[in-house]
Amino acid sequence: MNHDADLPTPGLAGIVTDFLEEMELEDVTLVGNDTGGAICQLVAAHHSERLGRLVLASCDAYNVYNVYPLAPFGALSLAARVPGVLFLGAARWFHRAAR
Repeated sequence: MNHDADLPTPGLAGIVTDFLEEMELEDVTLVGNDTGGAICQLVAAHHSERLGRLVLASCDAYNVYNVYPLAPFGALSLAARVPGVLFLGAARWFHRAAR
């Protein structure tokens, strides 16, 4: 992704919509799982003209603008900006005792 890409959930929905438009896709079956479900719901709510079907499987729902992402996950975006922090956080799970 470009450094200046709009990556919060509404921005990601815009990227999906732009892709559908650029590829001239119509009657699309859009499938969302986990966080992708929230993105798909925004696409369906604001740009349904290209969708034929929507499949939501075990995904985030309801009030995506107010309570999404959940607070503990919001800290990940901050941690990702510090080189090596995510690796160190994940590295502990490589050890049997930590798992």
